[in-house]
Amino acid sequence: MTVHIYIPGPDDRPAESKLFAENLGLILDKAQVIIGTPRYIFCTFDSAFISVILVHGGMIPLGVLSQLWQRAS
Repeated sequence: MTVHIYIPGPDDRPAESKLFAENLGLILDKAQVIIGTPRYIFCTFDSAFISVILVHGGMIPLGVLSQLWQRAS
């Protein structure tokens, strides 16, 4: 598996969201690899953001999303 890591700028957000949507199936299939690899579990991207009144907000790491998706299924 090849993982490409880049730091998106403000102009890259739509492209990043599209890349995420196009590869969601792969991300779901490789959830255990993501969760078990420190390099991947904490990576974030602008499309995964949460905002809660009492705890403010922030980016959700891909590993946390993977764990939530596994529990939901």
